[in-house]
Amino acid sequence: IHEGILAVDREARITLVNPAAQRMLADAGLGPPTLGMRVTDYLPGSGLPEVLDSGRERLDHELSFNGRIVLANRLPIRHRDAVIGAIATFRDKSELNALAEQLTGVSRYAEALRATTHEFKNKLHVMLGLAQMGDLAALRSYLRDLADHHVAPSTALVRGIDDPVLAGFLLGKQSEARERNVILQVEVERPVPVPREPALVHTLVTVLGNLLENAFDAVENRHERRVTLTLEHDEALLSLHVQDTGPGIDEAVRERLFEPGVSTKGERRGLGLAAVRNQVDTLGGTLSVYSEPGRGTLFEVELPYPPSE
Repeated sequence: IHEGILAVDREARITLVNPAAQRMLADAGLGPPTLGMRVTDYLPGSGLPEVLDSGRERLDHELSFNGRIVLANRLPIRHRDAVIGAIATFRDKSELNALAEQLTGVSRYAEALRATTHEFKNKLHVMLGLAQMGDLAALRSYLRDLADHHVAPSTALVRGIDDPVLAGFLLGKQSEARERNVILQVEVERPVPVPREPALVHTLVTVLGNLLENAFDAVENRHERRVTLTLEHDEALLSLHVQDTGPGIDEAVRERLFEPGVSTKGERRGLGLAAVRNQVDTLGGTLSVYSEPGRGTLFEVELPYPPSE
Protein backbone atom coordinates (compact mmCIF):
# COMPACT_ATOMS: atom_id res chain seq x y z
CA ILE A 1 0.00 0.00 0.00
CA HIS A 2 1.41 3.40 -0.99
CA GLU A 3 -0.21 5.28 1.92
CA GLY A 4 1.23 5.11 5.40
CA ILE A 5 -0.85 3.22 7.95
CA LEU A 6 -0.62 3.45 11.74
CA ALA A 7 -3.07 1.69 14.06
CA VAL A 8 -3.65 1.74 17.82
CA ASP A 9 -5.70 -0.34 20.23
CA ARG A 10 -8.35 0.91 22.66
CA GLU A 11 -5.62 2.10 25.07
CA ALA A 12 -3.99 4.12 22.24
CA ARG A 13 -1.00 1.75 22.07
CA ILE A 14 0.60 1.31 18.66
CA THR A 15 -0.31 -2.06 17.15
CA LEU A 16 0.70 -1.67 13.50
CA VAL A 17 2.99 0.51 11.37
CA ASN A 18 3.27 -0.45 7.70
CA PRO A 19 6.49 -0.03 5.63
CA ALA A 20 5.22 3.14 3.91
CA ALA A 21 4.58 4.78 7.29
CA GLN A 22 8.00 3.69 8.54
CA ARG A 23 9.65 5.36 5.54
CA MET A 24 7.73 8.63 6.03
CA LEU A 25 8.51 8.71 9.74
CA ALA A 26 12.17 8.03 9.05
CA ASP A 27 12.27 10.78 6.42
CA ALA A 28 10.86 13.14 9.05
CA GLY A 29 13.74 12.28 11.38
CA LEU A 30 11.68 10.15 13.75
CA GLY A 31 13.01 6.85 15.00
CA PRO A 32 11.09 3.64 14.37
CA PRO A 33 8.09 3.27 16.71
CA THR A 34 7.96 0.33 19.08
CA LEU A 35 4.81 -1.75 19.00
CA GLY A 36 2.97 -1.42 22.29
CA MET A 37 4.17 2.12 23.10
CA ARG A 38 1.56 4.82 23.58
CA VAL A 39 1.01 6.88 20.47
CA THR A 40 0.96 10.09 22.54
CA ASP A 41 4.57 9.42 23.53
CA TYR A 42 5.63 8.93 19.92
CA LEU A 43 3.34 11.32 17.98
CA PRO A 44 1.70 13.76 20.43
CA GLY A 45 -0.42 15.37 17.72
CA SER A 46 -1.64 12.22 15.98
CA GLY A 47 -5.29 12.82 16.91
CA LEU A 48 -5.89 9.10 17.36
CA PRO A 49 -6.76 9.32 21.10
CA GLU A 50 -9.46 11.89 20.23
CA VAL A 51 -10.91 9.50 17.66
CA LEU A 52 -10.94 6.75 20.31
CA ASP A 53 -12.79 9.00 22.76
CA SER A 54 -15.33 10.43 20.32
CA GLY A 55 -15.80 7.43 18.04
CA ARG A 56 -15.95 9.83 15.09
CA GLU A 57 -13.75 9.88 12.02
CA ARG A 58 -11.55 12.83 11.04
CA LEU A 59 -10.91 13.04 7.31
CA ASP A 60 -8.40 15.01 5.23
CA HIS A 61 -6.71 16.81 8.10
CA GLU A 62 -3.10 17.95 8.12
CA LEU A 63 -0.77 16.17 10.52
CA SER A 64 2.80 17.13 11.41
CA PHE A 65 5.53 14.53 11.53
CA ASN A 66 8.30 16.45 13.25
CA GLY A 67 7.57 19.43 10.98
CA ARG A 68 6.83 17.40 7.87
CA ILE A 69 3.19 17.84 6.81
CA VAL A 70 1.07 14.87 5.74
CA LEU A 71 -2.60 14.64 4.87
CA ALA A 72 -4.24 12.15 7.22
CA ASN A 73 -7.52 10.27 7.61
CA ARG A 74 -8.26 8.89 11.08
CA LEU A 75 -11.09 6.46 11.73
CA PRO A 76 -12.31 4.36 14.68
CA ILE A 77 -12.16 0.55 14.52
CA ARG A 78 -15.39 -0.99 15.77
CA HIS A 79 -16.35 -4.49 16.83
CA ARG A 80 -19.95 -5.21 17.87
CA ASP A 81 -20.63 -1.46 18.13
CA ALA A 82 -17.70 -0.94 20.51
CA VAL A 83 -14.61 1.11 19.57
CA ILE A 84 -11.66 -1.24 19.99
CA GLY A 85 -9.02 0.93 18.31
CA ALA A 86 -8.29 3.55 15.68
CA ILE A 87 -6.36 3.71 12.43
CA ALA A 88 -4.67 6.56 10.56
CA THR A 89 -3.78 6.56 6.88
CA PHE A 90 -1.65 9.38 5.55
CA ARG A 91 0.23 10.60 2.51
CA ASP A 92 3.01 13.13 2.10
CA LYS A 93 1.32 16.45 1.30
CA SER A 94 4.20 17.52 -0.96
CA GLU A 95 3.22 14.74 -3.39
CA LEU A 96 -0.38 15.96 -3.45
CA ASN A 97 0.81 19.55 -3.91
CA ALA A 98 2.95 18.47 -6.87
CA LEU A 99 -0.03 16.76 -8.52
CA ALA A 100 -2.29 19.76 -7.94
CA GLU A 101 0.41 22.10 -9.24
CA GLN A 102 0.81 20.08 -12.43
CA LEU A 103 -2.95 19.97 -12.99
CA THR A 104 -3.42 23.71 -12.37
CA GLY A 105 -0.39 24.61 -14.47
CA VAL A 106 -1.53 22.49 -17.40
CA SER A 107 -5.02 23.99 -17.29
CA ARG A 108 -3.54 27.50 -17.33
CA TYR A 109 -1.30 26.65 -20.30
CA ALA A 110 -4.27 25.14 -22.14
CA GLU A 111 -6.48 28.19 -21.56
CA ALA A 112 -3.74 30.58 -22.68
CA LEU A 113 -3.05 28.53 -25.82
CA ARG A 114 -6.78 28.33 -26.60
CA ALA A 115 -7.06 32.12 -26.51
CA THR A 116 -3.96 32.50 -28.69
CA THR A 117 -5.28 29.98 -31.23
CA HIS A 118 -8.68 31.67 -31.36
CA GLU A 119 -7.10 35.08 -31.94
CA PHE A 120 -4.81 33.70 -34.67
CA LYS A 121 -7.74 32.03 -36.46
CA ASN A 122 -9.60 35.33 -36.57
CA LYS A 123 -6.61 36.97 -38.28
CA LEU A 124 -6.41 34.12 -40.78
CA HIS A 125 -10.09 34.56 -41.67
CA VAL A 126 -9.53 38.25 -42.39
CA MET A 127 -6.48 37.54 -44.57
CA LEU A 128 -8.31 34.74 -46.42
CA GLY A 129 -11.29 36.99 -47.10
CA LEU A 130 -9.12 39.82 -48.46
CA ALA A 131 -7.19 37.35 -50.65
CA GLN A 132 -10.40 35.85 -52.06
CA MET A 133 -11.67 39.33 -52.93
CA GLY A 134 -8.36 40.08 -54.62
CA ASP A 135 -7.95 43.27 -52.60
CA LEU A 136 -4.16 43.10 -52.32
CA ALA A 137 -3.84 46.70 -51.22
CA ALA A 138 -6.12 46.10 -48.24
CA LEU A 139 -4.31 42.83 -47.48
CA ARG A 140 -0.91 44.58 -47.45
CA SER A 141 -2.32 47.30 -45.20
CA TYR A 142 -3.79 44.70 -42.81
CA LEU A 143 -0.50 42.80 -42.62
CA ARG A 144 1.40 46.02 -41.89
CA ASP A 145 -1.13 46.83 -39.18
CA LEU A 146 -0.61 43.39 -37.61
CA ALA A 147 3.15 43.84 -37.60
CA ASP A 148 2.92 47.33 -36.10
CA HIS A 149 0.19 46.80 -33.52
CA HIS A 150 0.43 43.13 -32.53
CA VAL A 151 3.85 41.65 -33.21
CA ALA A 152 5.85 44.57 -31.85
CA PRO A 153 3.79 44.96 -28.64
CA SER A 154 3.93 41.20 -28.05
CA THR A 155 7.71 41.29 -28.35
CA ALA A 156 7.83 44.21 -25.93
CA LEU A 157 5.54 42.39 -23.51
CA VAL A 158 8.08 39.65 -22.79
CA ARG A 159 11.24 41.76 -23.09
CA GLY A 160 13.26 41.14 -19.96
CA ILE A 161 11.71 37.70 -19.30
CA ASP A 162 14.36 35.12 -20.13
CA ASP A 163 12.42 31.94 -19.38
CA PRO A 164 10.57 30.85 -22.55
CA VAL A 165 7.79 29.03 -20.64
CA LEU A 166 6.95 32.11 -18.58
CA ALA A 167 7.23 34.39 -21.62
CA GLY A 168 4.97 32.14 -23.68
CA PHE A 169 2.45 31.93 -20.86
CA LEU A 170 2.24 35.73 -20.60
CA LEU A 171 1.79 36.05 -24.37
CA GLY A 172 -1.10 33.63 -24.11
CA LYS A 173 -2.65 35.60 -21.25
CA GLN A 174 -2.34 38.75 -23.35
CA SER A 175 -4.35 37.05 -26.10
CA GLU A 176 -6.94 35.99 -23.53
CA ALA A 177 -7.11 39.56 -22.21
CA ARG A 178 -7.74 40.96 -25.70
CA GLU A 179 -10.43 38.33 -26.22
CA ARG A 180 -12.12 39.46 -23.01
CA ASN A 181 -11.68 43.15 -23.88
CA VAL A 182 -9.24 43.71 -21.02
CA ILE A 183 -6.03 45.74 -21.20
CA LEU A 184 -3.17 43.67 -19.76
CA GLN A 185 -0.09 45.75 -19.05
CA VAL A 186 3.13 43.94 -18.11
CA GLU A 187 5.96 45.97 -16.61
CA VAL A 188 9.35 44.31 -16.02
CA GLU A 189 11.17 46.58 -13.59
CA ARG A 190 14.28 44.36 -13.60
CA PRO A 191 14.92 41.39 -15.94
CA VAL A 192 13.60 38.02 -14.76
CA PRO A 193 16.22 35.30 -15.42
CA VAL A 194 15.72 31.58 -15.93
CA PRO A 195 15.34 29.99 -12.47
CA ARG A 196 17.80 27.46 -11.13
CA GLU A 197 14.98 24.95 -10.55
CA PRO A 198 12.75 24.45 -13.63
CA ALA A 199 9.81 23.40 -11.43
CA LEU A 200 9.74 26.95 -10.05
CA VAL A 201 8.39 28.22 -13.37
CA HIS A 202 5.39 25.88 -13.13
CA THR A 203 4.69 27.16 -9.62
CA LEU A 204 4.96 30.72 -10.92
CA VAL A 205 2.48 29.90 -13.70
CA THR A 206 0.04 28.57 -11.10
CA VAL A 207 0.38 31.71 -8.97
CA LEU A 208 0.21 34.16 -11.88
CA GLY A 209 -2.54 32.24 -13.63
CA ASN A 210 -4.84 32.39 -10.62
CA LEU A 211 -4.10 36.03 -9.80
CA LEU A 212 -4.55 37.21 -13.41
CA GLU A 213 -7.74 35.15 -13.82
CA ASN A 214 -9.21 36.77 -10.70
CA ALA A 215 -8.17 40.20 -11.95
CA PHE A 216 -9.78 39.60 -15.37
CA ASP A 217 -13.00 38.55 -13.63
CA ALA A 218 -12.89 41.61 -11.36
CA VAL A 219 -12.78 44.14 -14.22
CA GLU A 220 -15.27 42.30 -16.44
CA ASN A 221 -18.17 44.72 -15.89
CA ARG A 222 -16.13 47.87 -15.23
CA HIS A 223 -15.82 50.96 -17.38
CA GLU A 224 -12.01 50.77 -17.18
CA ARG A 225 -10.85 47.20 -17.76
CA ARG A 226 -7.17 47.33 -16.92
CA VAL A 227 -4.91 44.78 -15.21
CA THR A 228 -1.27 45.60 -14.49
CA LEU A 229 1.38 42.98 -13.76
CA THR A 230 4.71 44.23 -12.40
CA LEU A 231 7.72 41.88 -12.19
CA GLU A 232 11.06 42.59 -10.55
CA HIS A 233 13.97 40.26 -9.82
CA ASP A 234 16.58 41.23 -7.25
CA GLU A 235 19.39 38.74 -6.59
CA ALA A 236 17.46 35.66 -5.39
CA LEU A 237 14.03 37.24 -4.86
CA LEU A 238 11.18 37.73 -7.34
CA SER A 239 8.51 40.34 -6.65
CA LEU A 240 5.27 40.39 -8.58
CA HIS A 241 2.31 42.75 -8.25
CA VAL A 242 -1.09 42.21 -9.85
CA GLN A 243 -3.33 45.28 -9.76
CA ASP A 244 -6.81 45.66 -11.23
CA THR A 245 -9.39 48.41 -11.67
CA GLY A 246 -12.18 46.22 -10.31
CA PRO A 247 -14.77 47.04 -7.64
CA GLY A 248 -12.50 46.07 -4.74
CA ILE A 249 -13.12 43.57 -1.94
CA ASP A 250 -15.15 44.09 1.22
CA GLU A 251 -13.18 43.82 4.44
CA ALA A 252 -15.25 40.86 5.67
CA VAL A 253 -14.39 38.86 2.55
CA ARG A 254 -10.79 40.08 2.47
CA GLU A 255 -10.08 38.63 5.92
CA ARG A 256 -11.07 35.13 4.72
CA LEU A 257 -9.96 35.49 1.11
CA PHE A 258 -7.40 32.68 1.14
CA GLU A 259 -9.63 30.08 2.76
CA PRO A 260 -10.77 27.29 0.39
CA GLY A 261 -14.27 27.94 -0.92
CA VAL A 262 -14.39 31.65 -0.02
CA SER A 263 -15.42 33.60 -3.11
CA THR A 264 -17.70 36.38 -4.33
CA LYS A 265 -18.28 34.53 -7.62
CA GLY A 266 -20.69 31.80 -6.59
CA GLU A 267 -20.49 28.13 -5.66
CA ARG A 268 -17.61 25.83 -6.56
CA ARG A 269 -15.27 28.82 -6.64
CA GLY A 270 -12.72 30.17 -4.19
CA LEU A 271 -10.06 27.53 -4.79
CA GLY A 272 -7.58 29.59 -6.82
CA LEU A 273 -6.43 31.97 -4.07
CA ALA A 274 -6.19 29.09 -1.60
CA ALA A 275 -3.86 27.36 -4.09
CA VAL A 276 -1.83 30.56 -4.44
CA ARG A 277 -1.45 30.84 -0.67
CA ASN A 278 -0.41 27.20 -0.44
CA GLN A 279 2.23 27.55 -3.19
CA VAL A 280 3.66 30.75 -1.72
CA ASP A 281 3.83 29.28 1.79
CA THR A 282 5.48 26.10 0.50
CA LEU A 283 8.26 28.16 -1.11
CA GLY A 284 8.69 30.35 1.96
CA GLY A 285 7.42 33.48 0.21
CA THR A 286 5.03 36.23 1.26
CA LEU A 287 1.57 37.17 -0.02
CA SER A 288 -0.34 40.38 0.73
CA VAL A 289 -3.57 41.89 -0.57
CA TYR A 290 -4.65 45.54 -0.49
CA SER A 291 -8.15 46.52 -1.52
CA GLU A 292 -10.88 49.05 -0.86
CA PRO A 293 -14.43 48.94 -2.25
CA GLY A 294 -14.54 50.98 -5.44
CA ARG A 295 -10.76 51.38 -5.73
CA GLY A 296 -9.55 48.08 -7.13
CA THR A 297 -7.30 45.38 -5.66
CA LEU A 298 -3.54 44.85 -5.44
CA PHE A 299 -1.89 41.48 -4.77
CA GLU A 300 1.79 41.51 -3.82
CA VAL A 301 3.85 38.31 -3.89
CA GLU A 302 7.53 37.77 -3.08
CA LEU A 303 9.13 34.41 -3.85
CA PRO A 304 12.63 33.01 -3.45
CA TYR A 305 13.90 32.85 -7.04
CA PRO A 306 17.56 31.82 -7.31
CA PRO A 307 18.67 32.31 -10.94
CA SER A 308 20.22 29.63 -13.09
CA GLU A 309 24.00 29.56 -13.17
